[in-house]
Amino acid sequence: MALSCAAPRIDSTRRDAIVNNVGECLVLGIHFHEIFMKSIVERGIAPRSQGAPLSTRERECLALCARGQTSNDIAFKLGISERTVQFHFDGIRSKLGAATRQEVVAKGIAEGLICM
Repeated sequence: MALSCAAPRIDSTRRDAIVNNVGECLVLGIHFHEIFMKSIVERGIAPRSQGAPLSTRERECLALCARGQTSNDIAFKLGISERTVQFHFDGIRSKLGAATRQEVVAKGIAEGLICM
């Protein structure tokens, strides 16, 4: 597998070979990620941002999520894209040490970050 190539274009035979192997590349990537993450978890290494304070925008996203808003709803209300909402939730999960949005909301309530 190569991520770059001197040839600017590929022929249909090579393109077909790449397409036929995409699934195997994906499985390899998933397997590698699981092994990597398992080693991180087993060693108890916390994310660098864990414990850092939430930004104003992260708090806004968290509060709206706690009130049952979807990413689409939050994006519309804050005038940002859904991808940006996802980016903020990635940061929130990392900072709070949570795996899911539900856990983020529960930890937010427990830590007094969300007033219900």
